[in-house]
Amino acid sequence: DSQVYAVVTDRFYTSIQSALQFLQRNMYKVGIIQTNKKGFPPALVQEKSKRQKNIPRARL
Repeated sequence: DSQVYAVVTDRFYTSIQSALQFLQRNMYKVGIIQTNKKGFPPALVQEKSKRQKNIPRARL
């Protein structure tokens, strides 16, 4: 079977566990995973970068 299947989900239906289940069925899953969901590996969480209070603007 040369067909490739992909399922696109929103952030409420995307998880590591469901992505692994799709891979077992030779299907791909695309979506944003919330980092605070149960089962998300803490090693993959990136710290938020601190924004500057004043962002330099271009001068004319």
